[in-house]
Amino acid sequence: MSKICISSRKEVHLLVSEFYKKVRKDDLLGPFFNTVITDWEAHIEKLTDFWQSSLFLDRKYT
Repeated sequence: MSKICISSRKEVHLLVSEFYKKVRKDDLLGPFFNTVITDWEAHIEKLTDFWQSSLFLDRKYT
């Protein structure tokens, strides 16, 4: 697997979305996350905001 440098919100969103797509399908993690998180779209956006703020220091996450 090759590494890439994440340099935009779009790339952060893609990483977060793909990661949680795998989590949701996981036999162990999926049932927990799918019960706790009812609005996945909003959750992914909030996580994208968090990682965007952490990586790019732009204070998007609140």
